[in-house]
Amino acid sequence: MLTVVKSHYLYFFPHYLTIKNLYLLYVPQFDPNGRQCLTIEGYRKIGKIVHDLAKQHSDGRLVIVQEGGYHVTYSAYYLHAFLESVLSLASLPPFPDPIVYYPEDEP
Repeated sequence: MLTVVKSHYLYFFPHYLTIKNLYLLYVPQFDPNGRQCLTIEGYRKIGKIVHDLAKQHSDGRLVIVQEGGYHVTYSAYYLHAFLESVLSLASLPPFPDPIVYYPEDEP
């Protein structure tokens, strides 16, 4: 079982972290303001982990809530990659990541 809890999350989610069998997953998008830099492949891997956890612990039942973000264009790509993994629907071939770097990082 993969468990990652950073102490600053405990401040925001203390009630939810005490509910038995609740898995709270916070995944920041590829956010130019916050520079989390999670790629499309990263979202695919997280989707697979979430799929496996739901299958193992809740007979595949899952609730997904998406909120907004700063990089509106990229949101559609990462959501697609995440959902195709959660639902076990692979794109053939997987679509490429349109934003795998920040333009200002080029020499």
